[in-house]
Order: sequence, then C-alpha cells, then structure tokens
Amino acid sequence: MCMIPTIAENLKDVDLNVEPKFPDFSKYFDDLTKDYFDMDINDFNSFVSSTPWTMYNWFFYIQYSTHRRE
Repeated sequence: MCMIPTIAENLKDVDLNVEPKFPDFSKYFDDLTKDYFDMDINDFNSFVSSTPWTMYNWFFYIQYSTHRRE
C-alpha cells in the first residue's frame, strides 16, 4: 500500500488525476464488485514472478480481461 501514493504522483506526469483511497476492506470489496472504481491496485491472486513477462502477463492479460466489463 505504500507504493500507491507514489504511483498516483507518477501518473500525474502523464496527465492522469488519480486519487488514492484506503477504505475498510468490506467497503473496498463492495465497491470493487459494483464497479465503482476506474482502476484498483491489489494483490488478489498475485504471486512471486520469476520474470517481468510472467508478471506482465498476470497483470495485463489475466486481471484486465477478467475484470473488464463492456
């Protein structure tokens, strides 16, 4: 969680206004399942990756494709 404010600050460099929030887990999970977030950073189902590719594949392919709703 300590990296989230740093990530938010760095995203301002590319003109993305990000507001870090740290709600209770019950509120967070409720909002997460109702799609109240544009983006969330968590470690659900994460693992230790041995290469940058496996981490990229986990983050962008698996997580993004399963959470994206049209």
